Amino acid sequence: MATVVRGVILVGHGGIPKGCPQELVTKLKRLEAQRRAAKMPPSPEERELDSKIRQWPRTPETDPYRSGLEAVATRLRANLG
Repeated sequence: MATVVRGVILVGHGGIPKGCPQELVTKLKRLEAQRRAAKMPPSPEERELDSKIRQWPRTPETDPYRSGLEAVATRLRANLG
């Protein structure tokens, strides 16, 4: 008898957490636009800013979307058996 494997792919769009300085986001967006216009790879500065923003502390208060998505994932995982 064949083994049945069930799965779900849950995708979230992500976002900027509350409390992340707007100056960081603005600078990153500016660097991204310049890079795309020049058709160049990301600069070390752009990669550093991107990493800093992605690693910004996230809690249910600063990123309710992420918390909600994680709650959905927990429920789905329990139902997949």
